[in-house]
Amino acid sequence: MFRLLACLRKHLVRPNRGSLGVEFAILAPFFLLLLFAIIESGLLLLNSVVLEGAAQEAGRQVRTGSVQNAGSPEVEFKRLLCENLYGIMPCTELTYIVSSFPDFATANIPDMYDANGNQIASSYQATSPGDIVVVRVARPWNFITPIEGLLSLIAAQSHSGSYIGWDIFRLQTTVVFRNEPFNPPGT
Repeated sequence: MFRLLACLRKHLVRPNRGSLGVEFAILAPFFLLLLFAIIESGLLLLNSVVLEGAAQEAGRQVRTGSVQNAGSPEVEFKRLLCENLYGIMPCTELTYIVSSFPDFATANIPDMYDANGNQIASSYQATSPGDIVVVRVARPWNFITPIEGLLSLIAAQSHSGSYIGWDIFRLQTTVVFRNEPFNPPGT
């Protein structure tokens, strides 16, 4: 009986030395690519949340009038924006637009990129108490893994940005609010 089982085992089970190494060599690049894509997606989400928080905090300081009452409002706004990035992303890559409107009907959201996909220059428009203010902040995100860039073929836009090319994503956020009553500078 045992002899029969040993004989069957010998004929049914073939030697497979080295097959595990070949299978690993075939699957490892895809596994590592997927692993790095997951890590990069997490970094993208972290940067998106930090950018949103920095824009909201700097916008809050505009809303309360503390930015307008500083010596140079644009420099103060940029300082607050960069301070709230907590070193997660470089401040030099940010572009911001602060626009002021008399009411919500006339407020529009300015585009952060030109027709060629290049970021436009930062700008800061002075605001007054009761104004409707639109704060937009953007930065490009360069993908490391190609799997993320291939998503541009699937989805052209998302809630927090859009694709520029196959490997560059636009991180952008918009904050809209009405300024609180505050004492304008010089009064």
